[in-house]
Amino acid sequence: MPYPDYNGGPTGYYQPDPIVSHPPSGRSIESSKCSPFELSLINEGDADIPEYYIKVGAGTINNVLNTDWDQGLPVATSLIEDEESIYIFADVSFTDGQASSVSYSLDTGLPPLEQMDPSSKDGLPARILVLIGVWRGQSGCSTYSTSFTLEGYEAFRVYNSTGRVVYEPYYKLKVGT
Repeated sequence: MPYPDYNGGPTGYYQPDPIVSHPPSGRSIESSKCSPFELSLINEGDADIPEYYIKVGAGTINNVLNTDWDQGLPVATSLIEDEESIYIFADVSFTDGQASSVSYSLDTGLPPLEQMDPSSKDGLPARILVLIGVWRGQSGCSTYSTSFTLEGYEAFRVYNSTGRVVYEPYYKLKVGT
């Protein structure tokens, strides 16, 4: 059976749908290469006066995407030229036990352990910093190549000093499998 043309009558040959655009024969369309948490260094200045930014690929943590994922994080030129280690963190906030926001930050040192491995009494910690990559000179390395979840667990119990045998639970977060 012949395909109808879009003017109302059969033509005996296939006429492409004018709403769907197909690439011409011999050409292909490649999908963009985008890996979660992939790091790249962008110079938005010029060769004489560079303006460096580190960009982090779109990745989710507990299905929450950083709304500014496509914005570069400004880096001092001296850090790139001197090949200093730059740590890239995801700052994950929790509200009522659910991830509510993710933002990225850079630092030249590691934060206190309490920020990267927090514990909280009677509920999940409200905030955690997750190391998602390290940049040095002209190259970087992501610590995660896929989106991931942070799961809560009871880490330990502390004896209540009221004289009764009651333990108070403390909770932490870990990367899910």
